[in-house]
Amino acid sequence: MKRAILIAAAVLGTTVFAAACGNGNTGNSGSNAADQQTEASAEANDANTKDQNETSTDEENAVQQTSQDGLHVMISADDRSTINESGSGTTITGSFEGISIADDGYDRLKKSLSASDAEAEEAYDAEWKQGEEFIKDFENQSGAMQDWYLNNLVVLSRCDDDVFSYTRTSDSYLGGAHPNAYVVGYNFDTDTGKELALKDVVTDYDKVYQYVLEDLERQNSEADSEPMLFDDYKETVDKLFNGTKADANDTDAKDSYTEEAKIQWFMTESELHIIFNTYDIAPYVSGQISVVIPASSGLLSLNYFLKE
Repeated sequence: MKRAILIAAAVLGTTVFAAACGNGNTGNSGSNAADQQTEASAEANDANTKDQNETSTDEENAVQQTSQDGLHVMISADDRSTINESGSGTTITGSFEGISIADDGYDRLKKSLSASDAEAEEAYDAEWKQGEEFIKDFENQSGAMQDWYLNNLVVLSRCDDDVFSYTRTSDSYLGGAHPNAYVVGYNFDTDTGKELALKDVVTDYDKVYQYVLEDLERQNSEADSEPMLFDDYKETVDKLFNGTKADANDTDAKDSYTEEAKIQWFMTESELHIIFNTYDIAPYVSGQISVVIPASSGLLSLNYFLKE
C-alpha cells in the first residue's frame, strides 16, 4: 500500500481495488442494500487497523471485467489515520473511496464522475479537519481516550453501457451513543454523462410517490411491535419528493428532514431503490428504510430498466 505522511500525526494511504459491478442486477434488495453499506463500513474499519506498511495487490490485477457488458471500474481507497497531538491515544481512522473507469472512451461519464468525486472528497476533507479539531477539544475537556472513525464509502449497484449507479455512505463515529451513517445516491447516463433525476427514469413521478407511501404504510403496519416510522413520516416524504431546499431550511422544519430536501435513490438493472436515511422518517433503532420498485410495476422507464 502506498503511504505518504500528511502531517506529523497523520498517515495517508492509497489502495486500488476492483469493483464487482457489471450489466446485471447485483442482487441488492431493500435489506441487502443496507447490509452492503454496513459491510463496506466494517471492511474499511478493519483495513484501517492493519499494519500501515502492508502492500496492496498489484494495480494491474485490480481491474477486472465482471460481466460481459460491464465497465472496467476501479475504486481507490485513501486511508487516513491521525492521533491527538498530545499522543495520549485518541485517534481517528478513515477512508475516502474514489471511482475511475479504465475503459477507453466514456469521456463524458469520466468527467462527471471526476467532478462528483472531487465534490465529495472536498466535503470529506472538511469533515476530517473538523474531526482533528474535535479530538483536541475532547481530550482537553475529558482527558479520555477514544478510537473514532470517519469514512466515505462507495457501493456500486450498476455500471453498464446505459446506467452508472452507485451510493456513497458517510459512515462515522465521533463519540456519542452510536455511529452515524448517511447515504447519497448517484445515477448517471453512461453515454452522455448526465446525472439523472428521478423523474428521468420513471413513467409517472406522482404514481411513484404514491407507491412509496403505500409501501411505507405496509412496512409500518407489519412492524413487529410498535410502528417503526415517525407519526409525521408522510409529511417528510412529501417534502423529500416534492419540496425544495428552502423547505428543508425552514426554521419550523424538523431535524429529520434531510439537508437538501430530495429523495435518495439508486438503480439496478430491473429495480429502483428509494432510500430513507436514519432519522429521515424513523428513529435510529429502525435503521435505514428503503422501498424497492420493480420494473414489473410499470412505473420504471424501459429506456433505463429491463422489464422482468
